Amino acid sequence: MFFKKQFRGIAIFTLSAFLCFTFSFEYSYAQEENPLLNAQGLYKQGKFIEAVKVLETFIEKISGSPTEQKRLAEAYYLLARIYYEASEDARVEEYLKQAVEAFADIGKEEGDLDFKARLERARGEWQKIQVSKDKTTPVVENETAKKEAAKSIMIEKEKPAPQFKIKKKFPWLLTILGVGVVAALVVLLTKKKDQTLTEQTLNVTIGEGVNGTPAAGSYNYQKDAVVNYSYSLQSGYSNLTVNLDGSSVAASGDISMNGNHNLTVSATKIVTTSFWDGFESSSVGSPPTDWEIYTNGNSIAVTDSTFSEGSKSLFMQGKPNNSAIIQRWLSNFGFTTGTFNITYFMKVDGSKWTGTEGEANFSVTFFGKELTLGVKKVGGVLKMQYIDTGVRIVDIPGGVNVENWIVYKIVFNSVSGIAQYYVNNILLGQGSSYASSSSNRITLGVGVGNSYPSAYFDSISIIR
Repeated sequence: MFFKKQFRGIAIFTLSAFLCFTFSFEYSYAQEENPLLNAQGLYKQGKFIEAVKVLETFIEKISGSPTEQKRLAEAYYLLARIYYEASEDARVEEYLKQAVEAFADIGKEEGDLDFKARLERARGEWQKIQVSKDKTTPVVENETAKKEAAKSIMIEKEKPAPQFKIKKKFPWLLTILGVGVVAALVVLLTKKKDQTLTEQTLNVTIGEGVNGTPAAGSYNYQKDAVVNYSYSLQSGYSNLTVNLDGSSVAASGDISMNGNHNLTVSATKIVTTSFWDGFESSSVGSPPTDWEIYTNGNSIAVTDSTFSEGSKSLFMQGKPNNSAIIQRWLSNFGFTTGTFNITYFMKVDGSKWTGTEGEANFSVTFFGKELTLGVKKVGGVLKMQYIDTGVRIVDIPGGVNVENWIVYKIVFNSVSGIAQYYVNNILLGQGSSYASSSSNRITLGVGVGNSYPSAYFDSISIIR
């Protein structure tokens, strides 16, 4: 493509240079050394005043030379022709007379009948004068003739410049050249039709967090060419999305350039918001400073006796008919719609969880949905519990001991409202989330029933 465009530019430049040379040729020709040819060239171009000046200078220079009489006659003859074009009859007759006097046979090939008639009339008068001179007039000395000729030239120079009424000629040369220019431009410009028919454009737009090719930009390909593309996520990003002309496609593949296409690639920056920093900064034995106590239960206190990360965790214990509940508001964190990984670590304290009932749960409310995941004791047996549109109680997966630190995870899509519930990356279930009108918040709670449910919480975070 680049070379085609360069070639077209060179062709246009060459054509322009050629035209400039063509238009300037006659002017350059007029600068040659032969004054008579110069004057003839200027006459043909319609530059009559310039031609007259050249001829007058030429006549003054050669008028006294016996060997230049024919060229002198040609100069006078051309002056007569110029004034004939200007319709100054008196000067026409005068210069024709001088032309015949210099060279009697001047203008024998003249094709303009009117001008030729004037020439023959001047020739006839001159012949009569010559016959009379032969009978009565002595021969004029050469020096006297020179003086008379010079005097004639000086008189001519003193006459006012001719006021030409130029008979305009149709500009055939310019017309032919103009047609040639138009034809050349048509040929050059219509080359773009081939480009339109044979080339297609691929526009690539790439957002942050993406590696791969082609890079962002616009590319031209031959029609029906096959373009390979491949993209992947950078570290710290998720949710790679590749769209071709607005439709989702795989992260890698081929594009057939059967038309113009738009390829758009984007990713979502992973943003982790932690909610357990207050455990580390709070004093052992006291509630975390950045959480709000809803109900006291039996105990809500930071402890350093066990933890999943850092050096502290939060111990909570309910009691019959009095749950321990704390909450933290999310309105200041600026969450936007997307897919969220909500994780926390919890460890049940079976030695302190007396009785046959109770539950220890983590809940998060945002985007009009409430998501809950935790442990519930039913008839003295610990089970898993999650709440979507209803309460779901399932057996603890094999190999999972809830009395150790294990990770609980909720994957929530705020657009679809669908949530998935995991324990140690084992899927417990999924479904539509429970609708809620409450403000966005995280809630930790232990209680319900006739028992003293007890659990430790740590490493709480929301990852988008």
